[in-house]
Amino acid sequence: RERDREEEVRVEEGKREDIIKQHKEEIEELHKIVDGREATDEIIEGLTNRNLELEEVVCDFKAVKRELEERVEVGEEMEEVMGEEIKALKEEIEGWESKSKNLQEAVKRQREREKEGEKVVGKYKELVKKLREDVERMEDER
Repeated sequence: RERDREEEVRVEEGKREDIIKQHKEEIEELHKIVDGREATDEIIEGLTNRNLELEEVVCDFKAVKRELEERVEVGEEMEEVMGEEIKALKEEIEGWESKSKNLQEAVKRQREREKEGEKVVGKYKELVKKLREDVERMEDER
């Protein structure tokens, strides 16, 4: 009986050792799972931080995009205004060129009239000279 008892104790002890070994293995597995979850948590935290940083960058890019779109709009408006101003200036230049041409033609006509006037004055002077000569000759003949 004592042998049976010892045998029972040994069997019981073996079972306990198997249970302890099994529990140690389960604990080791749980440690691996916990370590894995901690690593996963670190990865998730890192990705979350990176995501927040990228959201800030996206917001900055959106602000820059809006600013550039506004600048493009202002540039287009300025281009339109400048186009209208250029058109108005071209029309004004054409008007001045037309006036200048008219004035040049008027100056040319005036110079022609002056030349004709000089010819008339020259003929008048000749006629006056001739008439004086005639008057002098008539006075000499008297």
